Amino acid sequence: MRCLFQIILLVVLSSYTVTADDFEDEVLRTMKLTNAIQPTMKLMDQSLATMSPMLIDQMFQQYTDEGKAVKRDEVVELITEWRKRFIERVASKLTPLLTEEYRKFFTLGEIRELNELFEQPVFRAYAAKTPEMMAAVGKAAERLGQQLGGEVLEELTSENPKFQ
Repeated sequence: MRCLFQIILLVVLSSYTVTADDFEDEVLRTMKLTNAIQPTMKLMDQSLATMSPMLIDQMFQQYTDEGKAVKRDEVVELITEWRKRFIERVASKLTPLLTEEYRKFFTLGEIRELNELFEQPVFRAYAAKTPEMMAAVGKAAERLGQQLGGEVLEELTSENPKFQ
């Protein structure tokens, strides 16, 4: 009887492993079909690239203040390599993270059904066009933000004589 229990336990645990692997495979398939990971990583890299000059200035100043004999070019190389490794590390951790989050909200069957929808031509067209569309929306929103920010600042400074 004890041996039978151990066999049943082994079968149950091994079938869970297969289900877990199937689940991760299906989530990865979801990410590919929805074109979710690559645009996210590209956006993150672009954000880091935008921040890099400020980081370089701050770190170079910090190292200089600490009396370290570091050249600015060396700090540029450091930040460039940091950005590359950071993006690689985030990308490697993203699928397991997403898998665990998907597992909280969906069953394997639901993920498979969603993937069937995502394989439809109309959704594939949507997924292919979304990154470009979101980039355009982001630029338009940035322009709007600059315009409105300028307007609000102009209003505030005109209302307060100290700033005129």
